[in-house]
Amino acid sequence: LAVFEHIIKKSNPTTVMCAYNKINGHFASENKKLITDILRGEWGYGGMMISDWGAVHDVANALKAGMDLIMPERKTIVEDVMKALDNGRITEKDVDIAVERIQKFIHDVENLPKPDITFDRAKAHEIATEVEREAIVLLKNEDNILPIDTKKYKKIGILGYYAEEPNVYVNLESSGNVYLDPNVVDTPLGWIKKFAGENGAEIMYEPLYSYYDGSFKFSELIKIQEVARECDMLIFFAGYPPYWEIEGEDRETINLPVYMIRLAEECSRFCKDTVVV
Repeated sequence: LAVFEHIIKKSNPTTVMCAYNKINGHFASENKKLITDILRGEWGYGGMMISDWGAVHDVANALKAGMDLIMPERKTIVEDVMKALDNGRITEKDVDIAVERIQKFIHDVENLPKPDITFDRAKAHEIATEVEREAIVLLKNEDNILPIDTKKYKKIGILGYYAEEPNVYVNLESSGNVYLDPNVVDTPLGWIKKFAGENGAEIMYEPLYSYYDGSFKFSELIKIQEVARECDMLIFFAGYPPYWEIEGEDRETINLPVYMIRLAEECSRFCKDTVVV
């Protein structure tokens, strides 16, 4: 929870939204240990707690855990609260606390300062680039193949469509309101070509698979062999098809798709100096 703790303590947001999943047997929306004991108690958060859409399964449990605003609108919310009051599952104080936090949120938002600022897209892109650079994780580097030595590798083969068009357009299946359409996209292929041009190396590129579903024809395996035959090094870009990342559904595995693993293995089989990204 260190990342969340850092954000809460440093920026003191006006709202926090819970997740859908369970943590240690309790839904995040009804998890007193997370919402009240840790978020409000240990971290000192004083803002409003809001549920993700449809994340609350039991209104009484959610209110008791420290949830303030249940979304979306529930036609039975008054009935659910009254029933929970009548059977003693919650108290009027529980309701009052939630209402007071919502009122405080409304007051705080209405009185937020309105600074005269402009959005610098170029600066934002520089910051995003730096964040991405710092977030790179090197899992394995046998024989110190990285960083790439263009004196040794004069011709580099780039394989995989995600080198050309990274999977940044989230939820193309329109699941939830989380579609992203970036203003600027730096592609690995673009930067590799720039790097190669500046250092006297030549680039060959083959997309191999479809962006949307990752499908490929077995004839593409021949292309791997052809590129490997002409290049000193291969860089294969693997990933998940967009429909794997859908709001409201849990993924069954964190493994790469089987076909991605097959393509990576084929790259390594035809070229011993292969990097998988």
